[in-house]
Order: sequence, then structure tokens, then C-alpha cells
Amino acid sequence: MMTRLIGFFRHSSGTQTTLVTLLCLSLLVLLLMQVARGVNPSILGNLREIRYYQYYQDPDVLLIGSWQFASAHSNVQFLQSQRLRLIDIRDNGLLLVARDTTSSLALILPLLALFTALALSRAKPTQDVSRSVRHWILGMGLLSLTITIIVGLFLVIESRILEIPYSWSQWSRALVWLGIVGTYFATFLFLGRWISQCTRHIRTAAWILLSLFVALFMIQSSRELLMRFDGSHLPPVPDLPVEVRLSLFRPSGEPRVTPDREEMVANYLESVDAYSQSVHAVVAGRYRLERWWHVISPQLLLNEISSQLLQARLPDVVDVIVASRSKEPSLMASLMSVAPEIAWLAILCCIAGLGTWRITARKREIAS
Repeated sequence: MMTRLIGFFRHSSGTQTTLVTLLCLSLLVLLLMQVARGVNPSILGNLREIRYYQYYQDPDVLLIGSWQFASAHSNVQFLQSQRLRLIDIRDNGLLLVARDTTSSLALILPLLALFTALALSRAKPTQDVSRSVRHWILGMGLLSLTITIIVGLFLVIESRILEIPYSWSQWSRALVWLGIVGTYFATFLFLGRWISQCTRHIRTAAWILLSLFVALFMIQSSRELLMRFDGSHLPPVPDLPVEVRLSLFRPSGEPRVTPDREEMVANYLESVDAYSQSVHAVVAGRYRLERWWHVISPQLLLNEISSQLLQARLPDVVDVIVASRSKEPSLMASLMSVAPEIAWLAILCCIAGLGTWRITARKREIAS
């Protein structure tokens, strides 16, 4: 492995490759340092609120809120963030750090990968075609692995700073997420090299890659504008009879149902459960429709995968708005909920890698 790595640097203009790689890694480290400056005070500042809520509320209580004029994803994410405030940092701290890091990584990693690939693609070719191609593929894979390790070290450091105890349930989800992040970076790294190798001039390739990044950013932002819908699409809230309100919502905080009101209270609770199921069906349908955006927006795809993996309370994040669940939360349930996104990311990575392999091999054959 070390011999191949040395060969990669030797055959790809070692000085240029080293400088570009160090610049890429340095920018990522600076980004993570900036993220930490915002994440640490936010999480530590919420500890007092979390402890306060835990005295009065159970993390599994049903959250009640008004539907905002936004996409289903925005409303679900808002409810999910409110729910996570009720969870102790010991149970979810590491996942909270990763969640807060995802949006920054989803934006900056494509830019780093595309222009790193552009810089590395201008190295001098070698006459050994097959060996040169192997070195390039190996070098890109090692760079993606290095990015993953840096993000993983960031999580380790943050867990120490925030005094988050080791928990295999958290780290198992974090490790899967790190693998997704590495694949996400590798996809854009292969794509950037593929595009740069298909053009004759570096300026043309730079403009194409910049235009691609801007287009992806605009696609990501457009979902919130095009997929908004208001609460009129939701079923009406069940009426709350006075007798039920006086029985369930007492000043002392302890419900007291008299025998003559038991049937009325039971009917009301059944109507609330039916209402919850109806709202869940409407929102889940809209949520599935919005997920088609992930086919053309890798940033939204990474955010969707992260929102599912970096929480351990729900089998699916949409279930945050339903009173009862049929499935139990687990890592496998989270993976199954985002199986289409994971499969699509793997397909994109394979397509970009295959395209890079073929165009590089073709150019080396022409050069030889």
C-alpha cells in the first residue's frame, strides 16, 4: 500500500499533488473549527434547558405545534429539533454534533472535491497506462479516506470537549455516517476529474465545475420555494369538549376523570389518535414526494441520510408527528428508511468512478 502511495505522488507531479492535498485538508480543518465554535456553545447552552425540560416532560411525549407555510421536510426537521432538546446530551450528544456539522459539509465538500480534482488532473502523464490509472484511483480513494478520518477525529475531539460518554449505539451510527460522508466526497472527486479530463483547457473545466456547483446550490435552495404548502391540506383538529378539558388539563397537572366522563374522554383520545394518523399519512406522502429532489441534489440527499441516521429515537423521522408507532427505532430501521438515497449515492459514485477510469485510460493510451 505504501509503495503504491509513493508511486501515486511520484507519477502525478508530487509537489503539486502534495500542495493541493494539503490545501484541501487545511480548508476542511478550518471549516470544522468554525463549526465547532458554533456547535459547542449551542449544545452547552441548551444543557440547562434540557435538564429543565426533563423535570417536567418525557422525551416520548407528543409534540404539539402549528404547521408552518414551508415544505414537509422543514416542518419535520423543526419538530425533530424541538424533540432533541428534550433528550439528554449523554444519550444523543455525539449525534447532535454530527447533525450540526452535516449542512456545512454538504455544501463545502463538493466544492473542495471538484477543484481538488481539477488541480490534480493537470499532472504529467506516465507512459504506463494501467499503472497510472491505478495510481489515480488509489490516490483519490486515499484522499477520500483521509477526509473521513479528519471528520471522525473532529467528532472524537468534540466528544471530549463536551464530555460525552462513549456509547456504542451513538458511535455505530456515527461510523456509518462517516462512510456516507467519504462516499459523498469521493463522488464529487471522481466527477471533477471526469469533467476536467473531458475538456482541453483548464479554464473551461474550471468554469464548468463552478457552474455545476452553483447549479447544485440553486437546486438545493429551490425545494423550499417550490414544495411549500400550508396547514389547509391537513385534516381538521378534533373538537375538545369542555368536560374533557376540565378532566385532562387541570391546574394541578394531574388528570382526573370521573366515571361519568370516562366514555367521553376515551372517545376524544381515540379521535386524537385518528387525527394523528391522518396528519402522518398526509405529511408522509408529501415527504416522499419531496424526496425525489435527492435525485438531482446530492446536498439534500446527504442531509436526508444524516437526519435519519443521526437520531436514535424514531424508526423514521416523519414519525415525530404520529402518536403511536408500529416499528421500534434501530440503526437498521434508519438505514432502511434511507435505502433509496444510499443506493443512489453509491450508483453516482460508481458512475463517476467508471467515467474517470475510462477517460483517464483513453488519454493515457493516446499519449503513449
